[in-house]
Amino acid sequence: MATATPRKTTPARTTRQKAAAAGAAVPQDRAQKAEAKQDTLEIVVDGIELTLDRDVLDDYEAVELMAVGLPTRMFDLICGDRQKEIRQALADENGRLRASVVGEFVNKVGEAVGQGK
Repeated sequence: MATATPRKTTPARTTRQKAAAAGAAVPQDRAQKAEAKQDTLEIVVDGIELTLDRDVLDDYEAVELMAVGLPTRMFDLICGDRQKEIRQALADENGRLRASVVGEFVNKVGEAVGQGK
């Protein structure tokens, strides 16, 4: 019958302190921070500042369309009355708005929203 041998474990905070004292680089969270204010969320994605209503983002049909690769409805919800401005900001140098760019933008917004508190 095998017996468990006790292992000495060091708490993460102690390891972090020892590493900092030794001059080692301390890892930092490089994730984009989303700032929550009451029922809205303020984020910046690709240089575009957005103030999003949390209720608007909780749209099942839009999430369902995103899941099957159709970001159109979610893009509409995200942009609101700023669609023209945001479309122009995302368009390439020829003025063409690519579906891949819109999809990537919507995904980045989703990631930033997920980081809000």
